[in-house]
This record gives sequence, structure tokens and C-alpha cells, in this order.
Amino acid sequence: MPGATLRGAPTDPVVTAPSGERFGLSSEVAVLVFQLCRSPSTARTLARRVVELYEVSPERAEADVRAFLEALADVGALGRVPAPQGGVNSGAQQDAG
Repeated sequence: MPGATLRGAPTDPVVTAPSGERFGLSSEVAVLVFQLCRSPSTARTLARRVVELYEVSPERAEADVRAFLEALADVGALGRVPAPQGGVNSGAQQDAG
């Protein structure tokens, strides 16, 4: 499955799913997580990166990251959403345009 693309970051970020559906990202954290999904990772690892950069608890960061990953999977922007210990294989791409 081809991956999703991100355009317009950082000022007006819009993700286009493989289906052609588009949706805006409402926070810089969402853009960061989307960009980090380009490499295989776990939700916990993504959440740790969020904690390093923003003032948020590890538990809140992980819950928010998981919810965001599920939303991306729902629109086909992620190949799969892993179980809590699994990896993320997003196939997401960032497009400079």
C-alpha cells in the first residue's frame, strides 16, 4: 500500500491518505509523530520522543500517540497499528510541496 504524504508543514500541514482523503494536522506534535512514522518504531518510542520535546507525562504522550496512530490507520495513512509492544510500519512520506 502506498504511504500517505504530508504537505504544507509546518504552517498548514495536510496529510493525504492513499485513498486521496485529506485532513489537516492541528498541532506540531501531530506533524512530528507523522514524520517520525517514516521509520519503523513503536508507539512507546514515539511517545518518548514527544516527552523529550514537550512538557507532557509519558502516560499522556503514549495514549495520545496511540490515538493518533489509530486515526492515521483508520484513513489508510498507516500500514498497520501495532499491539502495544509492536512496531509501526507507516509507509508515510513527507512531500516538500
